[in-house]
Amino acid sequence: MARGDNRKRIMDAASKVFAAKGFKETSVEDILREAQVARATYYHYFENKFAAFNELVDRILNDIWESALEPMTEQVESKEDFEEKVYNAIVKTFYYFRENRGFINIYIREIWGMNPEIDGKILAFQYKAADTVEDFLRRSAEKGIIRDMNYDIIAAALAGSPQHLAIHLILMGGKTDIETFANALTDMVVNGMKK
Repeated sequence: MARGDNRKRIMDAASKVFAAKGFKETSVEDILREAQVARATYYHYFENKFAAFNELVDRILNDIWESALEPMTEQVESKEDFEEKVYNAIVKTFYYFRENRGFINIYIREIWGMNPEIDGKILAFQYKAADTVEDFLRRSAEKGIIRDMNYDIIAAALAGSPQHLAIHLILMGGKTDIETFANALTDMVVNGMKK
């Protein structure tokens, strides 16, 4: 098996075990069993279990960026294109949260506020998301698709809404229908910003 395959196998196993047992209750031994790799193989890639968890956070942030936010960096051509990009960013982010609920749960319940390195990554990602949304809104206004507004405040609110939904889904046991939520939020954004 190729080295890259071993790393992926370990990461996939770590994601499953962390989601099932939580960060504190997971041991490297648990990950080894799930991945079916030798201890030396694990330690070739990761210093400890936190290193694997930290890499999972990077993977999640990268996946959210690529699927939901990166398309907002592309040119906006019309009101329909604007609406589609807003809807897709919302729905893809929320589906990602739901599909990775176990891992998000661990962050919210066990890690949030306890590890400055991971909190810093999450905060940096939120700033990047808000900047991306702000730039998207400005470009849309320049094209005459939406009205002029206080872009930074609106962008911060929009970029923060996925975190609120994650808290709702995880801590409050919410049963939110993602399409309904995405449609309502998209409607609010599109109709609230139209000229």
